Amino acid sequence: MEKEKSKISVLIVDDSEIIRLFLEQLLISEGCDVTAVGSGEEALEYFKKRAFDAAFIDIRLPGMNGLETYKEMLKINPKIKAMMMTAYADNEIIGEAIKLGVSCCLKKPFGIDEVLAALDKLKK
Repeated sequence: MEKEKSKISVLIVDDSEIIRLFLEQLLISEGCDVTAVGSGEEALEYFKKRAFDAAFIDIRLPGMNGLETYKEMLKINPKIKAMMMTAYADNEIIGEAIKLGVSCCLKKPFGIDEVLAALDKLKK
């Protein structure tokens, strides 16, 4: 008998409902346990109550931006694996996120293959 792999729990943080639904359905189809929220503040509420293995975080969010959200997540769980997403080329924020430990940054619009490659990085 094969051992069943434990599901990776993923938090998606994006203010675009279309992006959240796309990522949620794709990651569920890959066997992930997914929670999707629309703001950094909402993400932190979930993050404080539950352990997540990984997070997909949009950089531009209403209120608290993605980098600020990630920094707060690190205070709660320094081992959280994260991947940032953006439709804008903000190299300063992306550079800071990578220095803090973000696995990669997806440029929107992204495709299924790019998301799956990012998921593989997060699983390692």
